[in-house]
Amino acid sequence: MDKLDFIQLVTRMDEKQYQILLSQLDLSKVLSPKTDANLTSSKDTDWIHVNEYISVYRQKSRTKFWSARIKIDVDGKVKEKRFTTKKEHLEDAKVFATEQRLKLMGKVESGYSLDLNSDLTFRAVANKTIAEMQAVIDNPTLKNTTYKDYISLLQNHIIEFFGDTNIKNVDYPMLMEYFEQTTVRSKSRIVMQKTCIRKVFAYAVKKRLVSALLVPDMPTDIVIKDPDYNVQPFSEHDLKVLRDNYPSFIEASRTRQTRHYREAFQHYFSFLLSTGVRPGEEPKGIAFKDISKHLDKESGNHYYVIRLHKGKTQTSKNKYRDIAIDATAVQAIEHVSKTLMGLKTAERLDYLIKNYPDRFVFKSYVYDTYPAYERIFSRQQYLDYVSDKLHHDKYVTYSARHTYINNQLAANITHNDIAEHCGNSIQVIEAHYQKAKLLNKAPQHIAGNIVEYSTPTGLREGLEKLGFLQANPNYKL
Repeated sequence: MDKLDFIQLVTRMDEKQYQILLSQLDLSKVLSPKTDANLTSSKDTDWIHVNEYISVYRQKSRTKFWSARIKIDVDGKVKEKRFTTKKEHLEDAKVFATEQRLKLMGKVESGYSLDLNSDLTFRAVANKTIAEMQAVIDNPTLKNTTYKDYISLLQNHIIEFFGDTNIKNVDYPMLMEYFEQTTVRSKSRIVMQKTCIRKVFAYAVKKRLVSALLVPDMPTDIVIKDPDYNVQPFSEHDLKVLRDNYPSFIEASRTRQTRHYREAFQHYFSFLLSTGVRPGEEPKGIAFKDISKHLDKESGNHYYVIRLHKGKTQTSKNKYRDIAIDATAVQAIEHVSKTLMGLKTAERLDYLIKNYPDRFVFKSYVYDTYPAYERIFSRQQYLDYVSDKLHHDKYVTYSARHTYINNQLAANITHNDIAEHCGNSIQVIEAHYQKAKLLNKAPQHIAGNIVEYSTPTGLREGLEKLGFLQANPNYKL
């Protein structure tokens, strides 16, 4: 095997990487056809010493694959890693071992663990990317205001969705799902989110954490829309399915942390359904000090008001929006706090406001992070878990907001009151009304001719009307 053949084996390396590789290898030995000279026998183990940093070996009686031992300097100390190359041929094993050492060098230089597979979560790589952009922002000689927007999108939307997914597993379908559920849907913001994700992958490639060939393409057919107009509300059947199956979804959790996040989500979901707030930034920004208690002078009862000041509300004229919440929302806050703060019991909201004013309602203080609520609900997780039971599967967490608005319309709450509560214009509520009224009341042109089965049409219906099947549940037709 000559030098050119060897270089061709080490594919996808830039000039700097080649130089590092060549400086570490004694090519006169590695490329020599007389590799037997480097062989040291120890019972049934063959050893090949590539250089002072890399050796490959194979136990002939146990495996056909070569293993590798590599050494790398970490903070002035030499550390050793051993792993199987899964290569049968010696030359392939040498190349693989060299490539792995180069990858480890890149990880160590970037401040990551020496473990080949650790620290490769999307969150970890994205945070490193943010640190690089922040360094540019902090440099007075450089001007790049766009980086502030990139950091905001990464921290508040993108990282929340992809979370601790291994960056190597972030593929095209997952990217499509992200862009389908994101609530930041203006044309310019869609472009910026794509740029943010590309920057994360560019950092990973630059630091040799992933191969450039593993970087997925960005989706192109993304519908630019306002979720306040186009998201589908939950049907009555599907909402029941979602509620009934959630306990088993929690029980199916593989780790304590996953269970923790899923337990929190059920209360987060209840809060969304009972308040109609926009998922994402609005609930994420709620601290206990944003919740106040008031007296209803007419009834003498107390109620709570939340001041929302994040997300889309932040860009409004008043910079905030006050909403009154019902008992269901209060209980959701009390129960989610028990989970996220690791409390032994669910404390009353008054107690939480008094003792934890600066804590955020939907942040986990057990793991010091915001659970990826939108990701938990996505077709990668819960929607997939119940997909065979749902009539529709195009739901996102924003569907809870639309369901709330439709329920308020059905309860004959005025359009103005709904718009004020939800932070929408009257026009948006009118658009909801045009869609919702068909689901709640028959149009006049068919009102006089609606199918109504007032009498049984078959044996089963007759037995059900007589109560026979209910009294004899084991009876089979």
